[in-house]
Amino acid sequence: MKRIRIRDASCPVDGIALETVRGTVFVKEQNVPRHLEFDGMYCSALHWLALTPEDEPVGTLRRLSRTAARPHPVTLQTVGRVATEPGMGC
Repeated sequence: MKRIRIRDASCPVDGIALETVRGTVFVKEQNVPRHLEFDGMYCSALHWLALTPEDEPVGTLRRLSRTAARPHPVTLQTVGRVATEPGMGC
């Protein structure tokens, strides 16, 4: 198994790398329509990108924040869109 490193990523800077992994896993393998996978929250989310030593993108996840109006406002964090290239899973 290759050693990987994980770093923060952003839509404008790392968009191609993020789309490469998410497109392979969700759009091609799981048949998620592209417009649903790359939704309106895509660029506002926080992303992490997993890279090989050769800087090949092999994994991603995104974190969304939202405020919920409960008795007192609270910020909720959601991790989703976790994807790894074939052969990179546990």
